[in-house]
Amino acid sequence: MKIGAKAKELRVQKGLTQEELSERSGVSLSALRAYERRGKDLSRAQAETVLRLANALKCEIPDILD
Repeated sequence: MKIGAKAKELRVQKGLTQEELSERSGVSLSALRAYERRGKDLSRAQAETVLRLANALKCEIPDILD
């Protein structure tokens, strides 16, 4: 599973919209959509982005990278 797909799976499980996750994480909506929709690999994202998403999703970084 691509990391962007895993982030989407976690977002949906938490009942968040892309807009809500973007707002909570500080990751732009366009970047978040790119990770989820276009299969952009989050492993190439800066560590700060991964950390922000993990914090907003209230999960550990390995949960997203798994």
